[in-house]
Amino acid sequence: MMKRERIFTFWIVLLMGLSSLSVLAPVTEASPSRANHSVSIQGNAFSPSSITIDVGDSITWTNYDGATHTATSTSGPASFDSGSISNGGTFTFTFTTAGTYDYKCQPHPYMTASITVVASNNPPEVSGVSISP
Repeated sequence: MMKRERIFTFWIVLLMGLSSLSVLAPVTEASPSRANHSVSIQGNAFSPSSITIDVGDSITWTNYDGATHTATSTSGPASFDSGSISNGGTFTFTFTTAGTYDYKCQPHPYMTASITVVASNNPPEVSGVSISP
């Protein structure tokens, strides 16, 4: 009878030990998906002229005009400057800091627009966690 109790105790302790290992598994944060937004340059205007995005999102400007344009920040937490974007050309910038970014086209200063970057409301996804009874 004593031997049977020891074997039973051994298996209980072993199972408890193994189940606790899954609780100690490393926790990793899944990288949140980031969006890429588009701004068209056409008719000597940025479209949309105002856009709100999440921190970590990118904007790609595409020039559909015959003239060369730029997307150059005039205010905001970080600066960006596309340099000259010819017809059919693109420029992409990733916004890593929340805030309001105003920008213009250098050769055509009447072409202005604004980007509002906000902290994401989506909590990060967590993976690699396993809790066993």
